Amino acid sequence: NNGSTDGTKKIIDDFQFNNPEIKLEIVNIQKNDGLPNGRNAGLSIAKGIYVMFHDADDWMDNDCLESLYNATKDKKYCRIMQEVKYINDDSKLVDILKYPNDASPWSKNTLQGDAFYRDIITTNNITFSKNAYYDDFYFTCQFTSYADSFSFIRTAHYNMLLHTGSMTHKYNADQEYFIDKLNKTYRVMIDIPSRINDTNFELYEYACKKSYTDRQLLDFTYSDTLIKKYNNSLNDFEKIV
Repeated sequence: NNGSTDGTKKIIDDFQFNNPEIKLEIVNIQKNDGLPNGRNAGLSIAKGIYVMFHDADDWMDNDCLESLYNATKDKKYCRIMQEVKYINDDSKLVDILKYPNDASPWSKNTLQGDAFYRDIITTNNITFSKNAYYDDFYFTCQFTSYADSFSFIRTAHYNMLLHTGSMTHKYNADQEYFIDKLNKTYRVMIDIPSRINDTNFELYEYACKKSYTDRQLLDFTYSDTLIKKYNNSLNDFEKIV
């Protein structure tokens, strides 16, 4: 409960009271200090073999957890990745994230719907960073650089709600702040290439530049000054990696 003022704690308490067979450990954060801190607080007390990250406005189909569990029966994969349904504010399905037959573990840079092997997170001290724009990307790149086995579930059991007033749109209104976040994201990720083998380097580079930053430039309209600032940051990053 990340400093919520909308009655979230009561909903959780009522659910726990009505479902005593389900063990819940609640982390109550008095002041909301951002999503990364809330996720890190949850990770600090997690005890399961796998962890899953669920956004507040999203929902799972009834068989979502079962599908993830079934994928681990024969082998304990580092990450179980499933397809995701994108739902708009009118509750209409607008798209489904699908994996090709030759999908790369670097191809999905979001957390939603997936199960992550917790031991990899704790052993390598992987956390979410307040300094990184799009902290999902920062976390998944760290995790993938340490992981060596992945399972793809080619059905969608997780529903992601797309808000028109999302964080991405908010950053569009404050472009200087967005560019600063991009710069900090590069800085906190520079150690990752040293941990991955040569085979994966191009995939990492693709994930960093194509799947993330280039797409952001297509989403927004920037001034020439901001574009130059972004390109300088990208060039600096390329020199480091």
